[in-house]
Amino acid sequence: MFATQRNRIKHLTREQHALLRQLCHHAKNLYNVALYNIRQHYFATGELLSYSKNCQLCKGNENCKMLQAGVSQQIVRLATQAFKSFLALQAKAAMGQYPPEKIRMPRYLAATPRALTTVAVRVTLMSTLSMMNTSMIIRGRSTTGLRWKALARALPVVWKSTCRGFCSDSSV
Repeated sequence: MFATQRNRIKHLTREQHALLRQLCHHAKNLYNVALYNIRQHYFATGELLSYSKNCQLCKGNENCKMLQAGVSQQIVRLATQAFKSFLALQAKAAMGQYPPEKIRMPRYLAATPRALTTVAVRVTLMSTLSMMNTSMIIRGRSTTGLRWKALARALPVVWKSTCRGFCSDSSV
């Protein structure tokens, strides 16, 4: 089990907050699209859809176009990893090492604020900040570079690089 840390991003303008919510909404939708592709392929063939084929399928989606390429790829990786974990548990259950009643297929993310913050914010901010050659503490693993307290100072750079499709205002 990983330790998690909740952080509140303060001192955002309404426009920045709205932009973050919109980015999170697109990230959640892209995760659901990627998971849908994987599930449909699994039901049709009984095999896992590869990450590269799923990226190609998701590339035409409007949610993928509204996010940066690195962010989109990380979201597709998360969906693929969730399904790989499901298949690994199924294999363990077939060998009798895991109770089959505890296994369930990965589920779609709901359109609630909680779902937006747990997956999408982490992926959106981490992918964008990793493009800036910085890092943070995630899921209990410490890395060097930018820390959570410095996140607010890095946000204006993040906004400029991610708001291409959303902002008509050049001040953001």
